[in-house]
Amino acid sequence: MADIKISKNHHIDETELRSHLVKLADQIADQFGIRSDFRDHEVSLSGSAVKKGTVFWTADTVSIELTLNMAGKIFKNQIKQKIEQKMNEIVAAS
Repeated sequence: MADIKISKNHHIDETELRSHLVKLADQIADQFGIRSDFRDHEVSLSGSAVKKGTVFWTADTVSIELTLNMAGKIFKNQIKQKIEQKMNEIVAAS
């Protein structure tokens, strides 16, 4: 079961949304050591704080689910706040 689940509606075209998600992935990688692997409509996340994570999107929704390891659970609130803040900025741009 995911420790963090966030879902937001958006009105952004796929190319722009993907660009925003790449920036978000870079920011959380720098701050929390989370690596990302982009595929078509999905990003796999892993790292020192994340056991398993996925970002996925459709034409009108973007969602993230993270299962944190012990190190990540210490920073759960910080990770969640940062991701929510950035996702709000992304969907506000639509």
